[in-house]
Amino acid sequence: MPHLETKIQDDGSYANGMMVFRMKPFVPVQDRKMFIKSFTVKTREDLWRVCHKAPSAVMEFPEMEFEIGADAKRKIDSIYNHIAGAVYNLSMHVSSLGMQLSEDHKDKISEVSTDTDTHTNTRTHTECTIHAPTHTQHPHTYFFVYL
Repeated sequence: MPHLETKIQDDGSYANGMMVFRMKPFVPVQDRKMFIKSFTVKTREDLWRVCHKAPSAVMEFPEMEFEIGADAKRKIDSIYNHIAGAVYNLSMHVSSLGMQLSEDHKDKISEVSTDTDTHTNTRTHTECTIHAPTHTQHPHTYFFVYL
């Protein structure tokens, strides 16, 4: 595992002389590199490909003018379910805020939800880009797509 290092404990503790594991420290924020992965959904079957979204990753769908932001949660799911989950969260946001949102905001959010849902159900050619700042030198441990 690339995010762990091993050493023989030599500090006189109960684990003295034994091999111990510890996580490597995270790279400082200013030194992190952006890991960008793009792929094209060409058929309906491609919507069911599995995608691991890292906690700090952002999924962008330029043709739909839609973005799934970082949510501090690691999520492994199909591309379609990533989109459907974001649309559901938008609709729950509108219903939970109720009277706090103006009618204009409610209409705009509902329109985005409807357009995104329609786009994924009718069109098949969609570009998806994932932006993920890496915490280690090994970005493949934080993001993968089965294509």
